[in-house]
Amino acid sequence: MFMIAIFYLRQTILHSTKAFNYSHTKFHFASVKDSNFAENFKSAGWGLRPNTPGDIYFGLNSGFDPRDIVYSGSNLNREEMEQFLNWGVTTLNLDSISQLRFLCEVFCLTQSRRVRESQRERGVTSWVGVECF
Repeated sequence: MFMIAIFYLRQTILHSTKAFNYSHTKFHFASVKDSNFAENFKSAGWGLRPNTPGDIYFGLNSGFDPRDIVYSGSNLNREEMEQFLNWGVTTLNLDSISQLRFLCEVFCLTQSRRVRESQRERGVTSWVGVECF
């Protein structure tokens, strides 16, 4: 039964990928904690759209590049945001302007001095309207 499901999953991934003939399209699947399913999406070039910090952890341990992860959960706290940024996951669908402001604050606080100095040298002094320096 499992092999049949994988066969149909691969067909569906291929069909969905080919349905959009636009080079800038990037697909992300809503994560399930099953490495066999995840591997099929990853090998097809899809990214991951996790809903929980645990889903991000699973995705990273399944070999997904942090740049291919788009977090879509809600009500993040400071520790979770810090962890995502430390893991390199920087694309987040946030549920409010207050969460965006909160992310900016966390981003500014968690960046290393080296990164801030590099940004300052390039003339970057704020990120989404929040002063970082």
